[in-house]
Amino acid sequence: MFLLAQADSLDEFVEEQKGAKACLISPVFREISNLSVKWAKHNHEYIGLDVQGLVRNTDRNRRIVLEFDNKYVKSIIEDVDIVKFSLNEAEAFTLKKSYSDIFKSLPINVTNVITSGIQGVVFNKAENIYSLKSPIREELDPTGAGDVMMTGILAEIIKNKDVDFCIAFGMALAAEKVQYSKIRTLSSKNYSQIAEEILSTKELIK
Repeated sequence: MFLLAQADSLDEFVEEQKGAKACLISPVFREISNLSVKWAKHNHEYIGLDVQGLVRNTDRNRRIVLEFDNKYVKSIIEDVDIVKFSLNEAEAFTLKKSYSDIFKSLPINVTNVITSGIQGVVFNKAENIYSLKSPIREELDPTGAGDVMMTGILAEIIKNKDVDFCIAFGMALAAEKVQYSKIRTLSSKNYSQIAEEILSTKELIK
């Protein structure tokens, strides 16, 4: 993957978006600063973060590579309620390989969700670590699945649902999204029921 063009800073745009209970911050390539994250936290009840756009840089050939400014990313994570990493991002950020060691390096006052595609997710509730299995076995196109999942999670969080169910609900939506090869509206299904089925796979890792 190569960076062909970069969007302008979204800081001013972000600060025009008021009135919602929750805010998902999901930059593609460093369009949002930690100042905007702090503003969002002050003006919303719940903040979700997908770190992908904060951990990307380019090499001399403009190829996109994983690169962390650990101090900077940590300062942002501390201001959110729930954060999503891919497994590769979590390993690169913490320099750890096992889930136990990875979560020891992440703040326990934040819900950290680590995705592994069709393998499902691993997340923490305080010091406990749990896994949830994905209901799918293949993906046509995973593009945007993380945004769909996090949006679903936040949509249920603002209803005061338990975080376990919220994550399972987001997974149910994402599992539907990856079945499409093109952008389209998700099919009308009982995603709450699918979430309950996903929730039945929950296992304590630690």
